[in-house]
Amino acid sequence: MPSRTARLATYIPLLAIARDYRSDDLPHDLMAGLVVAVVAVPQGLAYAYLAGLPPEAGLYASLAPLVVYAVLGSSRQMVVGPVAIAALMVAATVSDHAPAYSERYADIAIVLSAQVGVFLLLLRLARLGGLARLLSHPVIGGFVNAAAILILVSQLGAMIGVSAGQGANLGAQTAALVQGLPGLNPVAVAVGVASLGLLWAVRRHTATLLPKLGGGHPISRAGPMIVAVGATVATALFGLQLDTVGAVPAGLPGLGAPLFELALWRDLAPNAALIALVAFVESYSVGKTLAARELRRINGNQELIALGAANVAAALSGAYPVAGSFGRSSINRAVGARTPVSALVCAAAVAATLLWLTPLFTHLPKAVLAAIVIAAVWNCWTFVRSATTGASTARTRRRTSPPSPASSSWAWKAGCSWALRYLLRCCCAPQAIRTSLCSAAWARRRTFATWRATKRELGRNWSPPAWTRACISPTPSRSKRALRRPPATPRCATSCW
Repeated sequence: MPSRTARLATYIPLLAIARDYRSDDLPHDLMAGLVVAVVAVPQGLAYAYLAGLPPEAGLYASLAPLVVYAVLGSSRQMVVGPVAIAALMVAATVSDHAPAYSERYADIAIVLSAQVGVFLLLLRLARLGGLARLLSHPVIGGFVNAAAILILVSQLGAMIGVSAGQGANLGAQTAALVQGLPGLNPVAVAVGVASLGLLWAVRRHTATLLPKLGGGHPISRAGPMIVAVGATVATALFGLQLDTVGAVPAGLPGLGAPLFELALWRDLAPNAALIALVAFVESYSVGKTLAARELRRINGNQELIALGAANVAAALSGAYPVAGSFGRSSINRAVGARTPVSALVCAAAVAATLLWLTPLFTHLPKAVLAAIVIAAVWNCWTFVRSATTGASTARTRRRTSPPSPASSSWAWKAGCSWALRYLLRCCCAPQAIRTSLCSAAWARRRTFATWRATKRELGRNWSPPAWTRACISPTPSRSKRALRRPPATPRCATSCW
């Protein structure tokens, strides 16, 4: 029977990670957390502007929710916070309901975040953690493509110094951009285009510009902070006529319950349910991708708990709905994060920014924030397009040519493993049938040649799953006692696996 600590670690994964934490993991987590914070601060300001909220709301969304997910999340490297798609949906929801509730944008966003958290927790109670698996790559790709177009159009106004109307539909924003073209600001256009060019150069050509650092150096991930600092200094020194962020309140966010008005909660419920579904699907996709690269798995039901609690924490701290960020999570993994401690380091850096560095944002141009959002959305769209194209290519390859052991995907191996495990553990099958299945599986071990390729890739210390070693043997015995006792490692097992 598992101990109380083990049962508690099932719902609080950070306890198990802290128990096995090693001293050599700390430098990697520290570096990754600081690099992610360098990206998270300007992106938080940009996404708050995209959502039509004060800039400090974006920083608040990168603080308490990040800590809560680090404690409860099953993904070791995913970073939770403000994301572009959720910010766009928040902007549309708030702009629709703000006129009926005295233009209280911040209060509506806080209530929306609380409802998103409640919906996610209700999904966990219904054990719907596998809901994200029902959506195929084309569905997710179509949604992301449509959201990317809306986000790009909404940010073009800030890039050229024209008001395009936050939260308006695509037709209204396009019409506002066309009408405002005669009054565009050349300085804003120059700053926005230069920011996009610098972001692209830092991201793609760091190894060429700085050969000694290489393409994987953390400075290649710090493009948003480099652009924000450079534009802020240039605006302050040369007095550029640009629309800037302005004063940002200093200090940590205060805790408070969201506004409770029955009519407001009822009106926001449909939008909150949709945002909750999109946030979970996006976060689960990000976490699953990162876990697959580390040969790990994430728990969908635990992700519902972690994301729901993170959104409730966002509501209590004055933020708006959050989700897993693919961009910051990828940076976290690329820099070398090993545990959720990197997320805690990032939250500490964001807290230090709120305490002492907010006066530096006064001269930050909004054109730079728009460029940061456009670059982030472009990277996300590129990732979804490559994932969808890769899945289609894999399906075509399977139809046209037989798979080879060296090129078979890990998903195929895992699918065979889970299918065989289900057959072996079928409760309604008699013991004799399970024994014959074990014998047949072992006799046809040549069909699992992909496991041998996996052993060559992962090293000598890799071993097959425990259930295969316990059930499959070259000469299975029919006695119940022999079936209960795990057999010794067979002679041919070392050569086969």
